[in-house]
Formats: sequence, structure tokens, C-alpha cells
Amino acid sequence: MKIRRCEQIRWWKWTTATSNWEATFNKIKSLRKPPAARTPEYDWVKHQRRMFHKNRLDQNRIQLLETISWWTWKNKTVKAWLAQWRLAKDLKAPPRRRDLLYGWVRKQKQRFHAGELVNDQITRCEKIAWWKWK
Repeated sequence: MKIRRCEQIRWWKWTTATSNWEATFNKIKSLRKPPAARTPEYDWVKHQRRMFHKNRLDQNRIQLLETISWWTWKNKTVKAWLAQWRLAKDLKAPPRRRDLLYGWVRKQKQRFHAGELVNDQITRCEKIAWWKWK
């Protein structure tokens, strides 16, 4: 009954999340360079990267996004994480409370237990000789 009422509205159009994603994708793909910060397009790109890093992005969408000439999966947050990880990896022992990396290590363990780290981050942390999740 509700469906019929909606369809009787002259301007009504059924859309799905898929068609919205595809429409935005086509708009993004037409850009010659990444969108400027603080724009809806920038937020969309950022969301796709976030979903990718959480392993929650469909493989078909991954392949489509990779057809964009300027597309990269890395962003400033990923680069900053990798920089901190490299510093931690070079330590011979876990950082002490007063060390700069202590807070970073602690945060990664919290994120792990909350299920917020992606597989790549977990694997990298586990390659550090002194690393323990507890």
C-alpha cells in the first residue's frame, strides 16, 4: 500500500544505495585530480578509503575505484601510522611510559581489542619482535 502511494507521486523515483554510489563514482571519476578538502566529493573519497582499510569495501567497487587515474588507497592518516610503526619497529624493547611512542603503542593495542585495526596493521605490529597484544 505504501509503495503504491509513493509511486503515485509524480516526481517519485526509486533509488538504491548502489545507484547512488555509482552516480557519485562517475562524478568522482570525471575529476582530473583529487577533490579539494571540505567538499562532499572529498568526504566520499575519504569514506571509500576508510571502508577499504577496514576490509568492508566490495571487490567490484575496489576495482572500479582503481580505474581512477589519480586514485590511491593511502591517505595522510595511513602515512602517519606507517611512520610511527617504523619507529616502533626499530626499537629493541617496548617503549617506556615517558617515551614518545608509548602512547602510540598503547593506542594500537586498544584499537586491536576494539576490533578497529585492519589486517595489514595487525600483521605489521606482530612483526615487531617485542610486540604483545596484552
